[in-house]
Amino acid sequence: QTNKQTCLTKLGCQVTTAVFFTLFLVSSPAFSASPLYDGVPIAPVQYGWQPDYITDKQLQKLDQQIQAANADQALQHNFAYLKAQCQIELAHWTYREVRTTGITEHLAQSAVHNLQAAQAKQGVALISGPSPGYPRRPFTQWQKLQQLAQQRGTVCAPQALACADAALLGAEYEYREGYGNYQKHGIHFLKQADDYLAQAEQQIASCQTQNNRHPLSADALFRFGRYQTQDLLPQGRVQLQQLAQSLSKSAIEQITVVGHTDRIGSDQANQRLSQRRADTVVKLLRQLLQQQGINTEVIRFVSEGRGESQPQVHCNGNQVTEALKACLQPNRRVEINVISRREG
Repeated sequence: QTNKQTCLTKLGCQVTTAVFFTLFLVSSPAFSASPLYDGVPIAPVQYGWQPDYITDKQLQKLDQQIQAANADQALQHNFAYLKAQCQIELAHWTYREVRTTGITEHLAQSAVHNLQAAQAKQGVALISGPSPGYPRRPFTQWQKLQQLAQQRGTVCAPQALACADAALLGAEYEYREGYGNYQKHGIHFLKQADDYLAQAEQQIASCQTQNNRHPLSADALFRFGRYQTQDLLPQGRVQLQQLAQSLSKSAIEQITVVGHTDRIGSDQANQRLSQRRADTVVKLLRQLLQQQGINTEVIRFVSEGRGESQPQVHCNGNQVTEALKACLQPNRRVEINVISRREG
């Protein structure tokens, strides 16, 4: 169940129990000149006076649209969607405090971008870029956020990391204004970021994963002795497509593809063939997962070629015959191991 109140802008509130979300990690959004949302300014936002200010009614309408997009709970594990929620909440806060710098319009556009990315099953940045007019501050929390993301935070603590990112944006905004209550509020946002980062560390430490093994016959995947994408057999491509579809709702951490051959041919040739087949399967799997809406930038892909070193069956004879090839068939295989976060 998605928790709408992220506690981001309620000064003095406590961090609530975490809900896990899937994290996507790609480059920062670039706003297009095409209409983003009915009633929300579409021109690139610059620091200072805006030609068209966003209104509280427009913010409310956008907030409602974000909530409605998850009415069926289909986006409840989507990091882009969660980021849109956090940013529109921060936009409400900045609107109440200051209306003349472009920060609110920027956050609204960011929320729209993230909502659209969530609906299109596209990835968004873990770490947001600086807001116009609010340069990046050397907060140590930014480094901590990056470190946790590079560990298992992308599958174990994505909500906490997303909330920390939004809190740091809020701190940069408050410190840039720099007078009166702004500094006090900036300290609050930094404290919120610290709390979320500590929460993420705990979740990463306690995160459980599962390892699923998917063995596939190399004879079903590739033409005999071949390894390139164009050498894939139709049934092999179908098997990989089905695997990608089955993984589309998994919080994948790592995919390891291991190629194996039979003993026909030299050790060196078999090692090279098994590695090339593993590389090809990794490349195709990455593409198929992207087509399923999975951001593969957060998944660690590993390809290994083990040649004939780990046979499953042993067959008599050294003369290459059709009977020997058939007997050795189980040794010609590709094994796909998927490590993902266990739900529940």
